[in-house]
Amino acid sequence: MRFVDYHVHSNHSCDGKSSIPEMCQKAVELGIEEIGFSEHVDFEPKDWGYGFFDYERYSSEIEAAQESFNNKIVIRKGSR
Repeated sequence: MRFVDYHVHSNHSCDGKSSIPEMCQKAVELGIEEIGFSEHVDFEPKDWGYGFFDYERYSSEIEAAQESFNNKIVIRKGSR
């Protein structure tokens, strides 16, 4: 049986607490083979998370994690 999680939120979401590298490291420790980040993006100006998400910073951190964890875990990115 393979273990994957394609619905995690890092600190790139307004309600996330952990960084992408921290979450990848924990996933590796738990034996998860693939992780998929699906961050919250609020489009309604009245929502408390509106304007929080930075796609370029998020993409950069995903790419760095993919390089760093290359042979340990598959890292997938939800994108716009």
